[in-house]
Amino acid sequence: MKKLIIYAIFVISTAIGIYFGYGYFQSARFDATVIPYIEQAIPQLSRWDVDATKALLDEEALRRVTDEDLQQMMAYLSRIGELQEVAKPRFRSTSKAMTIGAIERDVVTYRVKADYSSGPAEITLSLIDRNGGYALLHFNFQSHALAP
Repeated sequence: MKKLIIYAIFVISTAIGIYFGYGYFQSARFDATVIPYIEQAIPQLSRWDVDATKALLDEEALRRVTDEDLQQMMAYLSRIGELQEVAKPRFRSTSKAMTIGAIERDVVTYRVKADYSSGPAEITLSLIDRNGGYALLHFNFQSHALAP
């Protein structure tokens, strides 16, 4: 019985180590290129300007959203207020996406805590790799200022 418990602890510890080790490896793979992009993208996105946001979005994302929808979204998000401070982006996950033309691309997701004039917010950004450069595929803001 004692050996079984020791074996179970060993297996669980190894699985946890592999999980966190893989996350660290993936984070190290993307941090050097993604973090500088995010640090320039968040202030631009936080201007709540449709044209500034469109400049950040990937062509796949632009095909799925109309200018009117984007205008409504920016008006809604502007309730958060002005950007005050941005924390260091944190790696969340990576996945694959098929683009038009059946090209498989990396999608990297980061979370960023930021302070706005209305209070704190958490931003989730999904970026698509465009041959070493990045573009926004998806973004999400969570803030009490957006509550109904």
